[in-house]
Amino acid sequence: MPTKKGTKQTKKVDVAFWCFIGVSRPFRLEVELPRKRLNKFCDEYEQKSRMRPSDHHPAITCIGERKKWGVEYRIYFNCIDVVKENLNKTGLRVEEGFPYRAEYRYRVNSEELFWALIEYGFHLGDNP
Repeated sequence: MPTKKGTKQTKKVDVAFWCFIGVSRPFRLEVELPRKRLNKFCDEYEQKSRMRPSDHHPAITCIGERKKWGVEYRIYFNCIDVVKENLNKTGLRVEEGFPYRAEYRYRVNSEELFWALIEYGFHLGDNP
């Protein structure tokens, strides 16, 4: 299930988690990272999902180290206004209006929510 108990961050992610489970489908999980972090990411993904993604998975974008230092965990989705409002109330920053992906209107960057969704059984790429 989603997160470790007892922290404010946990409550935020738990609420967001249930928004995605109950309402906001389809959604897409992607990661953008420097190439040197790829193996570590794939190891963690395999540990949590029991499947290892290929180095060339279309939902993994590797950027040169000069332009990218950390890992960004991205969740693309569409939803009704009340879901967006609830996600914003949790403190997650719901980004809108940029043409990240034509098929999805919103994006959230959250490592904790990303891994909670993976552990629940969702996967990199589109989740119908």
